[in-house]
Amino acid sequence: ECSDCHFGYYLDLRISENLCCKTEYCETCDKNGEDCTFCTTNYYLHNGYCLKNCVTGFFNHETDDVPVKRICKACTVDNCKDCMEIDKCEECKTDYYLTPGHT
Repeated sequence: ECSDCHFGYYLDLRISENLCCKTEYCETCDKNGEDCTFCTTNYYLHNGYCLKNCVTGFFNHETDDVPVKRICKACTVDNCKDCMEIDKCEECKTDYYLTPGHT
């Protein structure tokens, strides 16, 4: 059983084997320790990493799962560069503009 990890790895305490995860702020990772599958509180999962805020083109989303899973979800509004919810654009791509009262 692992109780400490090498530099750059972080202890996964949620499973009995106590794996060492490569991603900081990760609670649970895959069996190789490379990709995170569940982030600590207030961090969002994106492509195997845990982020405080999602990258441009994605928004912070909390699932209805128990326990709540925080993930980065992609914007779905056409020509939207950045959004705050799945269907609410915050910033448009170049040469596109938000219209008043619309997303």
